Amino acid sequence: MPEKKKSKRPAVRSLKINSRYRRARYINKQVPEIKLCGNWLEQCGFEKGKRVSIIVTDGLIIVKPEE
Repeated sequence: MPEKKKSKRPAVRSLKINSRYRRARYINKQVPEIKLCGNWLEQCGFEKGKRVSIIVTDGLIIVKPEE
């Protein structure tokens, strides 16, 4: 009898949106910033030194490793 596959639920992580100052035409402006770091990134296929693609839609950001 074949073994039943478990459904894989996505891991949910909570991050704080920080602010960062960006200088534009002699004006400092605060912009939102999100930092991602941790071993879990490498476990998900995000290797150091590689590039990522970012897809942006209303209320959703998708980050995926480029091949």
